[in-house]
Formats: sequence, structure tokens, C-alpha cells
Amino acid sequence: MTVITYGKSTFAGNAKTRRHERRRKLAMERDTICNIIDSIFGCDAP
Repeated sequence: MTVITYGKSTFAGNAKTRRHERRRKLAMERDTICNIIDSIFGCDAP
């Protein structure tokens, strides 16, 4: 059976911190993919 704990979260960060980390990781992945596509087509990255 699952233990429900009230009060402090088990994760140190709040929702804003988690969202920021997730979006930063997605932005880095997007930049990597864009750089790969630019190198394939011979375009200069902006």
C-alpha cells in the first residue's frame, strides 16, 4: 500500500524549478537538432 506523506515535498525544488529545468533541457536538445540540420543543408546558424 502506498504511504501518503503530507507536508514537505520529497523533491527539493518547487514546480517553477522543475519546469525551468525541463524547458532548459528541451531547449538544449532543440539547439542540437537545429545545428545538425543546419550542418546537413550547409546553412549558417543564426
